[in-house]
Amino acid sequence: MNRTDYHVDVQQFNWGTIEWLHEPSDSPHHHLSLARVVISPKAHQNKHFHVGEEQMLFVLSGKGIFINNGVERHIESTAFQYVAPFAEHVVINESAKEDLVLMVIYAPISLSPLDMPKVSEWHVDVTEHVNLELIQNVTEELSQLLKLDMHYLRGGNCDLTLPEFCITCARHRDCALESEQTPHDGIRQYYCPYGVSQIAAPLVLNERQYGTLWTERFVLGGGDYTRNSFGDFGNEAEQAAREYSRFKTFIKSRIYVVFDHMTIAAQFINMVHERRVLESVLLDKENELLRKTQEQLKLKDRLLKTGARNAHDSFLIDSSRRTPKMMYPYALEMALENALVDEDALRVTQLLDEATYLTNYDLKTIMEMIVVLSRVPARKTKDFEKTARLMRKYEEALTKRDVEDRKGLLKTFCIECLSDIKDSYAENDGTLIERVNQYLELHYREPLNLQSVATHFYISPNYLSAKFNEVNQCSFTDYITDLRIDAAKVMLLNSHMKIIDIAHRSGFQNVSYFTKCFKLREGMTPGKFRMQNRQLT
Repeated sequence: MNRTDYHVDVQQFNWGTIEWLHEPSDSPHHHLSLARVVISPKAHQNKHFHVGEEQMLFVLSGKGIFINNGVERHIESTAFQYVAPFAEHVVINESAKEDLVLMVIYAPISLSPLDMPKVSEWHVDVTEHVNLELIQNVTEELSQLLKLDMHYLRGGNCDLTLPEFCITCARHRDCALESEQTPHDGIRQYYCPYGVSQIAAPLVLNERQYGTLWTERFVLGGGDYTRNSFGDFGNEAEQAAREYSRFKTFIKSRIYVVFDHMTIAAQFINMVHERRVLESVLLDKENELLRKTQEQLKLKDRLLKTGARNAHDSFLIDSSRRTPKMMYPYALEMALENALVDEDALRVTQLLDEATYLTNYDLKTIMEMIVVLSRVPARKTKDFEKTARLMRKYEEALTKRDVEDRKGLLKTFCIECLSDIKDSYAENDGTLIERVNQYLELHYREPLNLQSVATHFYISPNYLSAKFNEVNQCSFTDYITDLRIDAAKVMLLNSHMKIIDIAHRSGFQNVSYFTKCFKLREGMTPGKFRMQNRQLT
């Protein structure tokens, strides 16, 4: 093959060479590349895993063995082999004299990019919404997929523990690890003259960087440094060579696969946190709107009550049907619904006693109120058939009663709804608190309070608090704090994470409060607990 017209970049390995006839960076088509792979006599290309690219191998000369995902085949001149994505293979040169020469086409899979977050219009501190557990899970999955350790660090700096080779090198010269000039979708590759590389993917949202995904350091094979004896390391040359040999070595096409996967991972993490930010902003706006709406409804309710007292003066009533031309009592309906949700029988009675104007409403209006209010016991008890029977029972009764009795039936309906709710609690108290405990054990890292958990289980906060204390023999707050402290103790003893990161990962939003709670329960600070117990073990 005549290659005199090409600039050929060569990567040197202990088993042979890769001559890049078409560089991965030269292709606009998903980094498609072409290489001539030469495996030395009696050598074998190290077993390697192709995470996101398919390969086509054509044997130019020589004989050998090709092992793909454990399946062994003999290969010789003109043989063709296909390697699917996510396959692990080895190529062995059987000859003691001749090279095994392959022509290899690398075709990385095209990953579909995600839509980048667009939340710059929200003036929100993104760091308040960072989900450390999510990021940790993504980095662990990415590490397993790419066979390359990934780490998440807050901010943009890298303070990971250096490999031994870099520590040895730093004793002889300043670190020369530099970033490539052109970032790839915000991701940068750092490298030094010895070919030691590292890749960083920034996590940026709302124009603020809240963390970085870092790879471990590896070697991009190629150049004379792979054959260097490290003589400039003096009496540490042999040690440096051993340490250098422990680096994972990548071929060029693999780098682009790592870049693509890190890009998708960073975009996914950003999208999840964008959603958390937007949910927080929308919740704040919703609460403000709800507050204003409640104020308006209270005013409307007062005006409606005032107007009802003069109903006979304000409306013409048909004497045979007693049907007033009045607006539907939305304010009363909402107030009754809230009282049922809070399981406040006294409030229900008070609202209906004051609503003397209800006798002026037609049968259809009262029936509609019963349908709407029946949703409360349906949600709380989950016994939809029983709620439906109760609703039909009162709709039927309404058609047989005089106008004056309809308000009384509505009151009786509401009281029976509350009775059904309480009965369902009595039947399922133990099961309910078990479900609450399971929920807390899954979500203790998230911001939780009595109101939010009660809402999740469609029960009132007061009832949840009373039953929780009765079954668990401790308060709701103490239970969550104990879960968080137990999780923090495990991380203190089994990781090198900073105290502030452990506090956040175990569910405490404030490191000072975490320290206070920890000291109250364990009799010492988190730092002292870590030091003492590690000494004992």
